Amino acid sequence: MDTKKFYQTTRFRIAAGATAFVVAYIILARLDGIWFDPWEVVAFLIVLPFWLFFFAQFILPVRKFSDRVRMFEHLQLYALGTHGPAVIVENGQIRQREGEQRRHGPAIIWLDTASAAVLRTPTFFTRTVGPGVIFTHFREYIAMPVDLHSQSQSMGPKDEEGDNPFKAGKDDPDYEGTQKRRWETSAMTRDGIEVVASITLNYGINLPAESFKNPQTPFGYSEQNVYNFVRNNVTSEIIGLMVVDIWREYVRRFKLSQLFETPESESTKTVLQAIIAMVNDRLGKAKVNEMDEFGRLTRREVDSLEYHRIQAMGIKLSANFRRLWFDPDVEQKLISAWTSNWLKSAEKEHDQVERQRALRMRMGQEGALLEFAQSASQEISVQFPHGRSEALELLMHGVLRGSLRNATLQRRMTSEANELSDLIQWLRENPGDGNVVG
Repeated sequence: MDTKKFYQTTRFRIAAGATAFVVAYIILARLDGIWFDPWEVVAFLIVLPFWLFFFAQFILPVRKFSDRVRMFEHLQLYALGTHGPAVIVENGQIRQREGEQRRHGPAIIWLDTASAAVLRTPTFFTRTVGPGVIFTHFREYIAMPVDLHSQSQSMGPKDEEGDNPFKAGKDDPDYEGTQKRRWETSAMTRDGIEVVASITLNYGINLPAESFKNPQTPFGYSEQNVYNFVRNNVTSEIIGLMVVDIWREYVRRFKLSQLFETPESESTKTVLQAIIAMVNDRLGKAKVNEMDEFGRLTRREVDSLEYHRIQAMGIKLSANFRRLWFDPDVEQKLISAWTSNWLKSAEKEHDQVERQRALRMRMGQEGALLEFAQSASQEISVQFPHGRSEALELLMHGVLRGSLRNATLQRRMTSEANELSDLIQWLRENPGDGNVVG
């Protein structure tokens, strides 16, 4: 940081002002022929700073003693007219009086609970500050304020039908704006069909869980991530381009007809839904499934470059795809194709549902058998039987206890519990090592 010359320090300016005041007071008193008591001047010079210090601490919500002293010094500079700018940062926006930015000197910055900032000198960044009252150093000013709220940004056409980029005429007053929004998210399929998306981006400073313990703000505050955000000069345009590049990368790997098909490996999502999920995976996960140039998953995980870039920016980001737009002729062909193939699609989905049902039934049966085996053998695992009859008795007793603990099974049982009790009693009355015949 640049070193101050002695006459640029706060204390020198205050001392110079106080000295000038005393000299002026003496000269004026002499000119008027008034002889004054020196003790009055001494008392004045003691009482005035005391009351200034007393009231200075109530002007802004300062807590530390050092901040109270800085506030006292700033109040004296204000009285002398040599103070720096006073700035309020509210929701990441700077508010100040006209001409305030032209002042040079120690400044006061008051950041609300949803704001942070990075400070700098003319040559380099100095520090990151969060919510509260900040006193700047020599030649230090705000490089960029940051809003700690979550932000949202819309890309592509608006949701209303009047903003359809394929139907807008050149005589439309907003034709250029409509086409500009169209090209923001336009993507081409593998067979050369244009698909335009309406996207909402949700982003903000990445705030770890421990950052919410800061008593100064309920929104959380991460000094490092705020600094990364400012250092990388992150803007909504940069974020939007990153998301759209991923969207285009995936869409170009499929034909238009494939976007609405359900892959054999996926029972609930269409290709389009899978693309949207993978876009968000690239934004929020360090590892993602690799896809080849023809839209086939290679069953390998690769690093997500976008995720690492987002982490370096100090933000978190997700994308919501609200709607897709097609040329009217393409849209009509899609509707016709769906109408003619709906039965085949329904049968395919029915087969997938049946396969899932059979798989879950088999998994349920295996789970039930395992649970029954564990319940029946719970007593044998504790007490070693000395014969086959005793082993059978322990197994039957384990089955009975397991049945009585299962409320669902009890409601379906009629006389089975009594029959198991009778069988256990018979085994106790007729012990033996031979085969037991029921």
